[in-house]
Amino acid sequence: TAPLRGIDQRVDDTREQMVNFEQKRIPPNYSSIDARVGEYLSSSMGLVRPFYALEKAGGFKEGDRRGVAFMTARIAAGAEELRDMIVDAWNASDGMSIGYPIPVTASEVEAGRAGDPYLLLRGND
Repeated sequence: TAPLRGIDQRVDDTREQMVNFEQKRIPPNYSSIDARVGEYLSSSMGLVRPFYALEKAGGFKEGDRRGVAFMTARIAAGAEELRDMIVDAWNASDGMSIGYPIPVTASEVEAGRAGDPYLLLRGND
């Protein structure tokens, strides 16, 4: 944790870097969550070598802003991906259904026409 200790001391700089950071936006309309996560992980994999090169060059030592910038960019990319996945899930939830053996849509649950949603998720057996 010693190499990252300086991050706490540079909160304002980190916030500014996060605001200025522009991560390539992954388009939201994937056919599945598997495709979206796969794309994100593949793009992140491209940063493994730069990460180790930066570490070898001392970029994560206390006082070196390169490490802070790298970590800020990765945290921002992760936060962006999580945000986009939550928005996609929210948008898709209206057309999804729950319950077995008779599925019920989310809009029926919201309208109160489906009974107890807990029982639909857990079952009554």
